[in-house]
Amino acid sequence: MNLHGNLKGKTTWELVNPDGTIAQSSREANGLILPDSMGENSNLILDQGLNNFFAEFSQEMRIFRDRLVIGTSNTVPNASQIGLGAQIGGSSASDGGFTSEESFSVVAVPASNVWRYTGTIVRVITVGSNVNIAEYGLAGHPTFTDGSLSIRELTRNNLGNPVVISALAGQTFKLKHTLIVELPYNPVAASFTISGASGGLQSGTATWYSPASDFTIFQTWLSYYGGAIRPLANTSSTSPIVAPDTTFGTVNGSVLPYVAGSFEAIKRYVIPPSALVGNHGGWEFRSNLGNGGYKFIRSSGNYVKSNSVQLTMDARVSWSRAP
Repeated sequence: MNLHGNLKGKTTWELVNPDGTIAQSSREANGLILPDSMGENSNLILDQGLNNFFAEFSQEMRIFRDRLVIGTSNTVPNASQIGLGAQIGGSSASDGGFTSEESFSVVAVPASNVWRYTGTIVRVITVGSNVNIAEYGLAGHPTFTDGSLSIRELTRNNLGNPVVISALAGQTFKLKHTLIVELPYNPVAASFTISGASGGLQSGTATWYSPASDFTIFQTWLSYYGGAIRPLANTSSTSPIVAPDTTFGTVNGSVLPYVAGSFEAIKRYVIPPSALVGNHGGWEFRSNLGNGGYKFIRSSGNYVKSNSVQLTMDARVSWSRAP
């Protein structure tokens, strides 16, 4: 089964004086500071960033975009780039005390057929000498990735045009980055084949679900919170906001080695002959934290798991830039 998600990012920036006043901002127009939504610009998630996303697991999804870097190059961003055009100094993982501006949320948007995750972080760099800032980037946390650049973009004004920021020594470049990840909401017809003498085509309906509209489905999708598979009763609801009817037991899965450039992870669940014997009206891939996951409900009847069969099931978790 392919569990696919789309990623996109938006940013606003400010140049902050030592006294906390704003010297310049992407939200500035005719001397006024506009709301975030009117000063946001899209940014490019690099191919390298999509690779780094494999290591992501935090609620804020900050691991692959943890550290801010700035530079002087106005070269147009390209997905194949692996660094800034001309980086100034080192990186910073500081939020500058703006923690209250950071947030994350999960909402269901049925009209757009999405579960939408929105996570905002703040990163700052205080410059030690006068510099002209024309580009910025966000790099992965070195503990979980190789620390390489995940996102690169030019500094732009509220109209989206590139601008050069003339920062003075002691001023702080503040970046607010919002990541948006979307998973499909509506149930879809799905099928896969279990090979072997006792297998065959499994047809039914699949959907993400979360009765509480919480982060659990994204934890399941990220595939790093333990994760388990369990059989479902074939009477289970296919609604995205109703938990399925479970039957018995769970089996944990394990993530196979990541292949760079694939932008996908495969989580494998091996159910040994002695485990989960009985009627399987469907299956649920779920977070160990509960409250949500991915469910597949057979159209009719049950797959009967015997004690002579080892059942191996793969969940393919993939991601790409939003179109």
